[in-house]
Amino acid sequence: MQVADALHFLIEDLIEDARLRHLRKPDQLALEAATDAAQALRQALQSPEGRLPRAALEALLTDTRAQVRKALESGEASGWYWLSREAHTAWIIEVVSVILIKAGEAPILEPRRCAGEALLALFD
Repeated sequence: MQVADALHFLIEDLIEDARLRHLRKPDQLALEAATDAAQALRQALQSPEGRLPRAALEALLTDTRAQVRKALESGEASGWYWLSREAHTAWIIEVVSVILIKAGEAPILEPRRCAGEALLALFD
């Protein structure tokens, strides 16, 4: 399995996990955030060179975190949406960071152990 295929599989798994976790009506905002995060990650992962698009992922994370700050500072109801979207975005970027570390490059985010375990599970 190629790295890009594994990451797309992980993104699909993220959406399915969000669907299962957020079945109740109040959780629909979190599900929408997870779905939107997955779509943004898919777009950021498209690279014509066939390499991990580090700059696009860094920009996506920076923009998402800026949206979180903006929503929380203004007291907007969308704050929960952006917090959820940021959590899902960061999770995939942690997994990408494990790949970068294995390739001898600096990570985008310092990955937690569970990110490495998730990646290993894809290749079992």
